[in-house]
Amino acid sequence: MMLRKLISSRLREKIRARFYNMHLKPRVVKVFAEKNRVRLEKKPPGGYFTGKYSTEGESGKMDELFFYAAGCSQEPDGGIYLCRLSGNTAEAVHVTPLRGASYLALSPDGRQLYACGSTGKDRAGFVAAFSLDRTTGIPESLNMFPSGGSSCCHLTVSPDGERLYAANYLSGSVAGFALNDDGSIREAAEFDQHTGRGSDPERQAGPHAHFTGFSPDGNFLLVTDLGTDTVFCHPYSRRNGIDIPGAVKNPVTPPGSGPRHLVFEPEGKSCLLITEMGNRVIRFGFDAGMLTPRAAASTLPPGVGSSKASAVRISPDGNFVLAGNRGADTVAVFERRSLRAVSQTPSGGSSPRDLAFLSDRHTVAVANEFSGTVSFFDFDAKAGTLTPTAAELKLPRPLCILAK
Repeated sequence: MMLRKLISSRLREKIRARFYNMHLKPRVVKVFAEKNRVRLEKKPPGGYFTGKYSTEGESGKMDELFFYAAGCSQEPDGGIYLCRLSGNTAEAVHVTPLRGASYLALSPDGRQLYACGSTGKDRAGFVAAFSLDRTTGIPESLNMFPSGGSSCCHLTVSPDGERLYAANYLSGSVAGFALNDDGSIREAAEFDQHTGRGSDPERQAGPHAHFTGFSPDGNFLLVTDLGTDTVFCHPYSRRNGIDIPGAVKNPVTPPGSGPRHLVFEPEGKSCLLITEMGNRVIRFGFDAGMLTPRAAASTLPPGVGSSKASAVRISPDGNFVLAGNRGADTVAVFERRSLRAVSQTPSGGSSPRDLAFLSDRHTVAVANEFSGTVSFFDFDAKAGTLTPTAAELKLPRPLCILAK
């Protein structure tokens, strides 16, 4: 059945009626060619959209890979894009306008989508909740809240699905929100204002919260602060949320490193932190909120000067680490256990802000912010190398890639 048939006129009217305001008014950009018949490759529990289909058309069978992207334009074209990759053809099939959208996250069961961002001259932050249509994957608005700070840049949902946490970069704070059973935001429930500064007078004159994420056991919320060279580890409970006074404050050295994002390793006992200003991937042992540095590697190719590291990801098989370099405009690959440098590949655009493996587990999408492009690569899981494909997608200032 074609997506055009799946998105009925009735459904489109229902979506239009439910959206929160002008930021959330949806519009269909493009649907699949009528020659293709789209069906679920494997029906998931509950029938929910999984982001991977198989397609039969004139060229035979091939995977249809779907993902979401945040377009951070402050113009009407900014928003949440539902995108499709089929062979060497990439296109946006639906956009939910949301000016200033910067980052996306899914609920643990994959039925809700959350977005954060900022609008206006004061960069007022917001968080927004959506339910996902189980057949099409199109976001349907639930509600929207102020984030309590400026330039909201990252968010995560607790593993129990009870709370949402967001990082306000410019104002250097973290906001926590209680969620309803349907995934909508119930109330602003927690708030932690960071203080202090770092060694760089330009980049670290004050706190800059940049990331929120949970430990694998769900017992700690980790927050990176680029402005103070600190990783906060907050004890978490379902009943009380995060323990703000009880946070373990882990310094990141050397001064001026600028911790940005982190990801836990498959074993669950260590994490990899990427430093935006230091351009390094650092392995930390993790024990009850305490981080102990163990190893580090530069993300940059030889001879590169000014650059800012961005995203860090682990390959689906757990053997490699991928890191983005803005300025050098490359994606670095390391052997995970040794952090040995394996390859450097041009990102296919300017300023690779984010990257993600798509649902086939070997296609990597890279969001190049300043060139307004998403580039696609085939990842060789044996060699640890990226080969660019002919596919490219134009989006307005893409900041985040989210695959189901």
